[in-house]
This record gives sequence, C-alpha cells and structure tokens, in this order.
Amino acid sequence: MSVGRSPVETLVPRLRQVVTAASDLLAADGVGVLLLDDDNAVRTVAATDLAAEALEQAQQQLSVGPGIDAMRSQRTVAVADLATHDAYRSVWQRLASDGVRAVLSAPIWVSGEVVGNLNAVRAAPHTWSDAQISGSEAFAGVIGRLLELSAASARHLPHGAHGRADLDPVGTPPGGPAGPPDDGIGQE
Repeated sequence: MSVGRSPVETLVPRLRQVVTAASDLLAADGVGVLLLDDDNAVRTVAATDLAAEALEQAQQQLSVGPGIDAMRSQRTVAVADLATHDAYRSVWQRLASDGVRAVLSAPIWVSGEVVGNLNAVRAAPHTWSDAQISGSEAFAGVIGRLLELSAASARHLPHGAHGRADLDPVGTPPGGPAGPPDDGIGQE
C-alpha cells in the first residue's frame, strides 16, 4: 500500500480483481458486490460489467433480490431464472433488457455478521452447480478477508487518515466461511 493512500482507496482495485477472477472461475457472465454502508444501506462497490452493475443497482434501489435475501437469510441463494421467480418480479421487470436471468448470491461475513454479498450473473437461465455455489462462497470469503485486512490497516493509521473506520475485523461465521449450515435455501 502506498503511503498516504487510505485502505478504502486500495480496497476497490483489489475488489475489482476478485470479482474479475470470480466471473472467470464461476463461468459467470458478470459478478458484482454489494456492501452495507455506515447507515446499513446496501451499496454497489464493484461490478465486472454492465449486467452485474444493473443487478446491483436494482437490488440497491428496490431492497429486493437474491443478494438481499442472501444477506437476510445468511445463506447462499441460487436462482436459475429471475423471469420465473415470483419473489423477484420487480427485479426482473427492472432487468428484463439488461442480460440478467440467473443469479447466484453468496453472503460476505465480517466479525460473524453478514455485511454484503457477492452476486454472479448469467444472461440465460442456468442451474448453478454445487461447484459454482462453493466457489461463490469462497470468493465471498476472500472479500471478507480483504475487508479484515483493510480494517486492520486502518487501525494502524493516525486518526482521520482513513475512510471507513467502522469496519470490524473479519471473524469466522457460524459454520465456517460459507456461514451457518444449509437449511435448504439454494436452487430455486
């Protein structure tokens, strides 16, 4: 990290690297990340393409979507086709022309709490494999670790020299990096 740059400033390029790698390895058309801000509102912090950005913006504005549900349920949510999923009708109406049909959303954990989610998208309906689900959870864990390192760096800077000082160190969530044990939420 360069002297004089805050951990928040250096985190964004690292998040872009993670979402790009996630998109490639998950065989997704795009990947985005939503994180909670200081007011507990979700905010888009990274997206690989316009489709992933559109999904993140829709979820941010509507407070509805697989990513929102992943955060609330503290479980990975896999949706094979937004167009046929009643719970996400408003999201689908917003995204119908944006190239988003299938969504895989994994919660991001910090200090034993969900603070965001990683969303993989496909332009066509797609049943997410167990390997893709596990992979998305692993990438969400990497993002949690980046947040931990950013928070640790921020604690070592003089007061006021960093951005978001309220980030807590990452802890291992109940049940490991992927969160609590599966309760059946998954392919829909």
